[in-house]
Amino acid sequence: MNIANKLVVSRVLLALVFMIFFYIPNFYTNIFALIIFILASISDTLDGYLARKNKFVTDFGKIFDSVADKILLVVVVLALVEKDILPSWLVSLMLFREFAVTGIRVFAAKKNWKISAKMPGKVKFTFQTFMIFYALLYFLNSEYFEIENLSLIFSYTGVLVLAWISLFLSYYSGFYYLFKYKDLWKKAEL
Repeated sequence: MNIANKLVVSRVLLALVFMIFFYIPNFYTNIFALIIFILASISDTLDGYLARKNKFVTDFGKIFDSVADKILLVVVVLALVEKDILPSWLVSLMLFREFAVTGIRVFAAKKNWKISAKMPGKVKFTFQTFMIFYALLYFLNSEYFEIENLSLIFSYTGVLVLAWISLFLSYYSGFYYLFKYKDLWKKAEL
């Protein structure tokens, strides 16, 4: 297994570690969970870079990279739903899009059609990561500090605005993939 694929697998393990530490109601473990989320997010960028640079692109990496991203996303946003940081209906819509597009990509891979990550999907993922990071900082401030100046920066309204933008970008990029590859779908035997 090459280094890029090891980073993909590590992201799944980091999602599990995040969950364990996030649910221990302690400031230090919750800070550690935030650090774990940051490391897992960085690993996504790093594994893609290493795979392209060293020509380590594999079938495993093409499919499991997306699955690892979804696992991390699901674990973190569901934890934020449980803490009443993100509304469950919004997260449900976001996850619907994620799994629908992943299903399409797996179907395309089975047909040997190449659907590579495009800029709208990369922007969506980057913004989702920022929204989650912001929501985790809001959680830490509201749970442990309630520092007034931080409350002006990390507010529940800010979380909701970023979540709405993230939802919009999710569906925009999802429709982008559908329309970008519409010729492939016409050839599909559904």
